[in-house]
Amino acid sequence: MTRRLMALALIACVGLAGCTLYVPGGPTPPPIVAPDPEPTNQRPLALYSMSPGAAAVGESVTLDAFQSRDYDGQVVAHHWLIDGHGTQTASIVVVSWDHPGVYRIELIVTDNDGARSDATDGQITITSSEPPSCGGGGCG
Repeated sequence: MTRRLMALALIACVGLAGCTLYVPGGPTPPPIVAPDPEPTNQRPLALYSMSPGAAAVGESVTLDAFQSRDYDGQVVAHHWLIDGHGTQTASIVVVSWDHPGVYRIELIVTDNDGARSDATDGQITITSSEPPSCGGGGCG
């Protein structure tokens, strides 16, 4: 006569603590917990400074994206759209304008996971570099 013995066993391995064999009638195995899903990549934040905040025709203006942030990685690319200058890709851009007016500036940054920020928009007023005209009677 042949006897058949069937047993079910569960082996649980937790971290570096090793593995434990659980058999029916023995201690209860720990619950199986699904791992946390991969965290979602946060979009970076585009911030910049402008110096000076207003300028005259021909005067240099520095746009600096140093303040841009990515809280779960790093900013790896800059995309400026500057009226009168098209697209620029450096983190610091120095520009000047040939005509008075109000010019739009936009910055978008990209992080190391490929996420792009919302556009940060601004503007600068460029004034004439000529002294004001006093009319026909002089400035006296």
